[in-house]
Amino acid sequence: MNYSLKLTSILFLVFIASNGLSSQQITILELNQSKALSAGMTALAEKRYDAAATLLREALSNNIRGIRRSAILSNLCAVDYLRQQYKDALASCDEALKISRSNWRSFLNRGNVHLALGNTVAAEKDYKAAQQLNADMKIMNKALKSLTEVKKRSVKT
Repeated sequence: MNYSLKLTSILFLVFIASNGLSSQQITILELNQSKALSAGMTALAEKRYDAAATLLREALSNNIRGIRRSAILSNLCAVDYLRQQYKDALASCDEALKISRSNWRSFLNRGNVHLALGNTVAAEKDYKAAQQLNADMKIMNKALKSLTEVKKRSVKT
């Protein structure tokens, strides 16, 4: 057993002891989190965005913390963007970025929402932040191209 696994096991046992949960309750809790998250990601891949939003929200309700929570929130932001639920998408991205500012996808997703809302200044700021985190350049180039097109259209009108 390596050091990080031992530390994780110790912290997990401390969590159980401090919360008075049995091992059966912990197992059920973890399985429920995994089921909702897995089903949510499957729904997202299958472009069933309403189902994905519901399942990702269910996964978040299970006391997930840290980087894992930030990643789920970033995915929820993307789902809500695709559902054109921009207010919810912004809230999810903002919460993801409060937890971790190291996920370029959170910046990209929030930039996409800003762009959809016509806020090109905020979109550009988020896209630049994503680039600084070594974002996937193929994806970033597509986002920057969309930004340029929106800017051109707004100048013409």
